[in-house]
Amino acid sequence: MAQRWKNRLLIFGCWMAVAVLNHVQSYYLRFFDYGVYIYFIILLLNHALEYYRRFQDAQLSASQLKAELAQAQLQALKMQLHPHFLFNTLNAIAVLIEEDPKAARAMLGQLSDLLRLTLENVATQEVPLRQELEFLDQYLRIQQTRFGERLAIKKEIDAATIEASVPYLILQPLVENAIRHGVESVPGPAAIAISSS
Repeated sequence: MAQRWKNRLLIFGCWMAVAVLNHVQSYYLRFFDYGVYIYFIILLLNHALEYYRRFQDAQLSASQLKAELAQAQLQALKMQLHPHFLFNTLNAIAVLIEEDPKAARAMLGQLSDLLRLTLENVATQEVPLRQELEFLDQYLRIQQTRFGERLAIKKEIDAATIEASVPYLILQPLVENAIRHGVESVPGPAAIAISSS
């Protein structure tokens, strides 16, 4: 593709040079040296090659931006699937396997669903609040299995906001921080309130 553009630019430069020479009247030919026309042809070819170089640089820059975007999305996914949450969930499942195998299987299924949802929407930037709340519900089911009756969830979602666009996975890290720095660190009952207006 690059060679094709280079050939096109060279053909265009030659065509422009011929066009300039054809438009110059014999009157001007008497006053200008032939070297001036050669200079203008070289100048025109130089501009064409410079334009081609800039085009190549823009293509390279665009491909680098795409690679950086993919890397940023992967990094965001790593941040969303915080190891602290995964380790705690897997430890809770390990404990439940002997105490309550049915609850352990349910929790493992919930974790699987949560990870699947995360991977399905990895390229998504914005989602309706409804979809974000559904994802959050998956996460909270795991946490409620883990903490049992100790964790209470209160929701007050305004119906007018349910289809509003929000950044994907904006709620889960907030709730995870609330659990990590609030619920885990304080013994006894705890409540998390989620509201929109």
